Amino acid sequence: MAVDQELDELLHAAIKTKHLLRFKYKDNERIAEPHDYGVQNGVERLFCWQVAGQSSGRIPGWRMVDVGDMQNAESL
Repeated sequence: MAVDQELDELLHAAIKTKHLLRFKYKDNERIAEPHDYGVQNGVERLFCWQVAGQSSGRIPGWRMVDVGDMQNAESL
């Protein structure tokens, strides 16, 4: 599944400018520092350090996010 161009540009810009992102993923709102974005095993993914929000894992912590499943992403 191709990522929306607006989301693609947002992710690249947030990484370049070191801005936090807020987005919904797996029914949890997350705030994260994006570090790397690309294709892994045919899936577009974002590697990030989650600093706040909700998660089933420990916060803060590293996350690998399937970009196609991100919702309502915004730069902070």
